[in-house]
Amino acid sequence: PEQENERRERVERLAVAVARLGDRCRELFRLKLLGMSFGEIRKEMEAASINTVYTWDLRCREQLKALLEG
Repeated sequence: PEQENERRERVERLAVAVARLGDRCRELFRLKLLGMSFGEIRKEMEAASINTVYTWDLRCREQLKALLEG
């Protein structure tokens, strides 16, 4: 029961943090969770290059981490 409660709290914190992210980050995470590759995400999000998607990913993960720590 204690572990389940901790897991539920982590999931709730994650959901709140993701909701606070911008549209681009939420969409990027959604596509990653669907199992799409960075190349597929580039096409889906109409990014100029795959390096753009890598940059978005890095920045979005940093923002999510900051929200979870804050």
